[in-house]
Amino acid sequence: MSDEYPLTNYQWDLPKVPEDEDGFTLSFPITATEQYKKFFDEFGFVVVNDILSPSENDASIKEIWNLVENKSSSDEPLHLSIAEEFFLKASELEKHGKPMEAVEFYSRAFTLMPQLEDDDVAQAVMKKRPSKVDRNDPSTWVDENWTTSQTHGFLGSFVADGQAAFANRQNPRLYEVFQNIIGQKDLWVAIDRYGIMRPTRNVPDGPIAQVDARSSVALTPDEIDQTGIKLQDHPEWKSASTWTHWDLNPWKWILEKEDGMPYYFDDWMSEYNGTKNDGIVKLQGLVSFVDSRKGDGGFSTVPGFHQHLEKWVDMTKDTDHRRMAENRYSLVKVAAEDSLHKFLYNVSMRAGSLLIWRGEQAHCNYPNDSDRFRMNQYIKMFPAQWDGPRFQLRCQEMSKILGNFVPTELGLKLFGLKNWTEE
Repeated sequence: MSDEYPLTNYQWDLPKVPEDEDGFTLSFPITATEQYKKFFDEFGFVVVNDILSPSENDASIKEIWNLVENKSSSDEPLHLSIAEEFFLKASELEKHGKPMEAVEFYSRAFTLMPQLEDDDVAQAVMKKRPSKVDRNDPSTWVDENWTTSQTHGFLGSFVADGQAAFANRQNPRLYEVFQNIIGQKDLWVAIDRYGIMRPTRNVPDGPIAQVDARSSVALTPDEIDQTGIKLQDHPEWKSASTWTHWDLNPWKWILEKEDGMPYYFDDWMSEYNGTKNDGIVKLQGLVSFVDSRKGDGGFSTVPGFHQHLEKWVDMTKDTDHRRMAENRYSLVKVAAEDSLHKFLYNVSMRAGSLLIWRGEQAHCNYPNDSDRFRMNQYIKMFPAQWDGPRFQLRCQEMSKILGNFVPTELGLKLFGLKNWTEE
């Protein structure tokens, strides 16, 4: 193994992403199938417009706020609650013979619980933490009270299991785009998280006008004068600026291909992430509920890198970085010294749009630097796995998590509760 990383100063020849007259990443109507497929083939990602209606966006925003407000009112200190979920996840990974992945979740748990045995720590956090987040009072959005992952912009470590989230997953327009890109109709939808980033610029220091579907804190000069509210910047609320990664192992994907890990239902959020390269395009995606401009935080990727991944793998196959990821099948980070970080492009998209990207695309979220929220839902679809291990368990768990949500005929098939061959 070489001690010197080979790609520290490497210059990649990548395509320039076109943008529209308003500065958003070039996007396409759902009817422009061939055009958005061509864009996807060149850049490794694509944005398709008007997947969700304004009312569906609003319902989703309200649901996000309901989750944030309800989760923040727990009697248990938030960091302990999330840490407990990390411990449970690590334990499950160990049971399934994935010790290296378990180590990461143990590490994340202990980061949140540095003095696990000291009850005084928990009490101190509870005293410091406000009783509840209020969507109309930015003074309650402090770190100690905030439900989401401040590092990465996810809504906690729990899946989005509300009525709006499930309705979005069975949206026929969303399904149409995934079907067109994957090239087959028999698909399942994964159950993933919401995403939210707090505004970090010109944030009022107290209560503001009552808005159920709040997506901004922007105030007019008159509103500021009338209320006497002061505006503050909160750079400490920004998420990590660079954590470029894949949700697959690039070396296994290229070098091992079909000898890699078969599909295996383990948990909702990582479902299908680390599976073998069977020649079928592996997709990830998200829908944005708000206009996501470049200052608002959002998704970042290296345009067209899927066409260079094989070369990247060949140039890094003898590095310590690969050795350290040898036992990982998903969530492999790009080495800190890799020049690839410099080629990230920040995607901007309109409310209701769908962003889909290939699994080979190195990607991450970039931080918010505006007075607007970033709000989205992570949604991916993949070929139905009727013969996969633990299929019955997945059906049972799906029925549980759906609760009182009533799927449509399309939804029953996408959630894996009805075979695509059934009428």
